[in-house]
Amino acid sequence: MKHQVPAGQLQQLLAALVDRLDQATPADIADAMVAAAKMDQQLPAHQVQQLAHALFQLQGDATARDVANAVWAVARLASAQRSASAQRSAPAVVRRQHHTILQQQLVPAFLNKLSHAGPQSISRVLLHAGLSGARLEACVVQRLLDALVAVLGAITACDIAHALLGVAALKQRMPAGQLQQLLGALLDRLGKAKAADIAAALEAAAKMKQQSPAHQVQQLIAALVKLRNDAAVRDIANAVWAVVSMGRKVPLGQLQQLLHAVAGRQQQASLSDLGKLLWACAKSRFFPEQLLAASRLPSAFQGAHPAALVSIAWSCGFLGHADEQLMQKLLAVVAPELTVSGSTNRAFISSLPTLCWAVAMLDLQQHTQQVLQMSRACSRQWHSIAAEERRQLWQAHAWLLDFQLAVGQGLHGSLIAEQLQQCADAWRYQAQLAAKQSWGDLSSLLAAARQLPIAWQQRPQVMGALAALYTQDMAGQGGWLGIVPDIAGKTADGVLVAVLVEHPKHFRQPDFRPTGDTQYRHRALAKREYKRMSMPINEWRKLQGDQQLEQQHLLQLFEKAGVIG
Repeated sequence: MKHQVPAGQLQQLLAALVDRLDQATPADIADAMVAAAKMDQQLPAHQVQQLAHALFQLQGDATARDVANAVWAVARLASAQRSASAQRSAPAVVRRQHHTILQQQLVPAFLNKLSHAGPQSISRVLLHAGLSGARLEACVVQRLLDALVAVLGAITACDIAHALLGVAALKQRMPAGQLQQLLGALLDRLGKAKAADIAAALEAAAKMKQQSPAHQVQQLIAALVKLRNDAAVRDIANAVWAVVSMGRKVPLGQLQQLLHAVAGRQQQASLSDLGKLLWACAKSRFFPEQLLAASRLPSAFQGAHPAALVSIAWSCGFLGHADEQLMQKLLAVVAPELTVSGSTNRAFISSLPTLCWAVAMLDLQQHTQQVLQMSRACSRQWHSIAAEERRQLWQAHAWLLDFQLAVGQGLHGSLIAEQLQQCADAWRYQAQLAAKQSWGDLSSLLAAARQLPIAWQQRPQVMGALAALYTQDMAGQGGWLGIVPDIAGKTADGVLVAVLVEHPKHFRQPDFRPTGDTQYRHRALAKREYKRMSMPINEWRKLQGDQQLEQQHLLQLFEKAGVIG
């Protein structure tokens, strides 16, 4: 039975123990620290320091488990202080004192016991030192990992998951060989592994930004699929997010099985879990209809972390899911903050460009005023706006101009001219990079288009390569702004022509509808009265090299679009 000792009495008992430290064993000290930490009370820093120092002095008689338990206790106290400090109810200096105890006394004491330490103790030290926010030198982390690998035969799936999470929390990386060894050991123990162990290992590997062998990732996901009905929603969300973050793909059938398992318990999912799942689905170009069903979504998003808002908004915008109620919930979360002049919450501020972009991609014109409000908030905290977020703001600016919203001024007045220019620069860089990456296909298509029997007032051009010319005009008179047709020209009769090269990335699965940004590109070009022709890239590559077939195919496209009579 768990009892809570009043704070005053707990401090009295610890003080009595401190007075009797000459009679205490290392196990007594460690057990007392663990018991006190489990009560989740803020303890005087000097008492924690005295107990830790006493254990450090007695380390010769202590076991590795004693020291590991003390590390857990101080780490838990530091984590509690970390949370309390965030709520402005405790000074950060106390947390730093706990970190010093870990870094200068308890972890060094544990290192002296490594030759006798079991895998559970080693993984415990790694995990809880990391979760506390302490910083360990890379050489210290490496010594712990070397010791862990040396006792791999006795390790459990839980130990592996905890060790990997600890390294990730410490913001360290590990040798690729050791990561493969640990994941291999986890695969050998799948019969006793829980879904949480598998998800934690994948999440840690992703957070370390290390590439794990594809076959190991595939085996872990396959194992999670088998455990999906017993897995927590959070575990499924973390695992799917991790695989996609590593640049891997969850096979479509397995992804659908995992999403089906989540759909039955979606009301239990946190907004963070929902955001991770939606982000991973969008990155995989998969439209998760079950997750986005209105009846399964939370009734309100109040209290959501900005990162969850960004993930949900970006996913809806990218997948072309124009759900007015869902967007209204997202905007309702940020509305109160917009009234706070000069908000310095960086996570909140950096979420606003994505919301603006999503509104633009989904053409939700009824939210024009919110876009202007959010842009003004970004302008006040411009140092918090990264390059990708500036590109998103430029596209919102283009949308406002394209569809004659905001009195045809775009974000002029919401952003100052210098900020708007920086947005244009960020967008232009991406447009030029995209054109460069696909130049091989575009150059052959351009050459074929120029050979068609058409009189041109403006010969066809690869527009991404010329993006700089079309972002200098800040008012948008004749510029491309936020969209770039792959190839564009103007016939002698004044007909505007746009050729759009279609890649698989322009379509979502499983319904093969265009993605949100692809839909926006078509809408914006139609608004500008362009005749649009779509060229599937795979079809074009089959024709390349045969000029006669290239010409015939292009002529058919131009005739179908009404460019040629």
